[in-house]
Amino acid sequence: MTFLYVGAFDDLSVKILNEILFSNKNIKKLVLIKLKSVSINLIDFDEIISYDYENLILGNYSSSQNKIDIDEYNFIHTDFFQISKMMDRIHKVFTYSFDDRYEMYLNHLKGLSNILNLTNPDYTLFTNMPHEVYDYILYKLLKYRNINTRFLLHGMQMENYFQILSDISENDTRLKYYNDCPDELQNNSLKLIYEKNKDLNHVQFYMKDDFHPSNRLKKSILNSFKIRWEFLKVLNKKKLFYKYMIKIVADQIESFSTRKMVKGFIAKEIDFSKKIIFVPLNYQPELTTSPMGGAFFDQRFMIQMLSSYCPDDFQILVKDHPKQGINFGRNKSFYKSISKLDKVLLIDPNINNDLILKQSDVVAVVTGTLGFQALCNSKKVLVFGNTFFKFFKEGAFPIKNERDLIDFFENSNFEKSFDEKQFFKFLNRCEEIFNYGFIDKDYIHFSSFDMDKNAIAVAGAVYKELFNE
Repeated sequence: MTFLYVGAFDDLSVKILNEILFSNKNIKKLVLIKLKSVSINLIDFDEIISYDYENLILGNYSSSQNKIDIDEYNFIHTDFFQISKMMDRIHKVFTYSFDDRYEMYLNHLKGLSNILNLTNPDYTLFTNMPHEVYDYILYKLLKYRNINTRFLLHGMQMENYFQILSDISENDTRLKYYNDCPDELQNNSLKLIYEKNKDLNHVQFYMKDDFHPSNRLKKSILNSFKIRWEFLKVLNKKKLFYKYMIKIVADQIESFSTRKMVKGFIAKEIDFSKKIIFVPLNYQPELTTSPMGGAFFDQRFMIQMLSSYCPDDFQILVKDHPKQGINFGRNKSFYKSISKLDKVLLIDPNINNDLILKQSDVVAVVTGTLGFQALCNSKKVLVFGNTFFKFFKEGAFPIKNERDLIDFFENSNFEKSFDEKQFFKFLNRCEEIFNYGFIDKDYIHFSSFDMDKNAIAVAGAVYKELFNE
């Protein structure tokens, strides 16, 4: 058996891998995508083929085949705009034109297809939802070839838990079936999660000013410059330093202009006499919109639909993410187009969420913690993306198209809130379906497990879901 493990990026992911190898003696060949800096000390093993993340993320495939399988291309090309948006993660300094993004896309398609041809994996595990261009294309190729594939996803708002999923376009549909679950929360972890999110003044740890993601500490200024330089070399550009410096200056001018423009769009007053749809925007670029947002990775589509189909007595308050970078993930045209929409007000991103959530009649999100927090406060939530809480049918309303939105406004009683005990049933169902543990070190402080016990728990869940169908 050949096992492809995508994401040996820190000591936690290596511990999980070791436990997987220990629990499944049928794995004879390991194909590994890893960071160069991560030390891999594995149990005795027959054969290891290793690829460096730093090369793959830049589209640098030394043994890339020159031809493209047209059937694979046709299967993946419908996702090109989604993939192109994901390239914002690398930074638009690197990929500043359509041709550059398309060239990188083809590079990945040829290179990753060649890797699969050479290694021929039987099973694949991603340590996170694929969302970094190379891993998303790899995921699509694996799906096309019907190779048994899973990815880990930390529980987002369910802090102590993680999921093992097989389909990016959908979450775990078993979460729909919660009517027979107890109507009181069954353990202290669930009670704590609920109480924290019910408190509108609670600040999520990743929103605090002193938070630095453990997996991003390696991104120093020197490293950032090096990555950008390497990317330009991959694209075979001339006068690299000159082009790079001009781009930096142009970006700074554009950012200053955008900040000034956005400041002018922010509403001075909010009319709380009207019904309110609160739209807290997701941070971009991030997996919560690309790929979890599907067609709504461009959040303008969500706001435009709300503007077109909500009743006239509604006011749509759009709040930018407080940590959103200007001209990174969203540009000037994004804010300009929103400002022109009927019934839409852009509000101060630093305004307290508790004030707006208390006054809102509906909350609309692609995914995001404020959608979950709204449910904890018995607010109706329109969910445009693929997140787990969209399956709570009493309070969350999945929106895939205009018809779904029209039906919601025609059939909803905005004066009536849902029964809290139904939401408790749903949370109990989540606890049944999710796995206890963490796959992101930033969530270790929520868990009663240490790193070793956690690695054993994650590996056991992977064995059951991936290898023991």
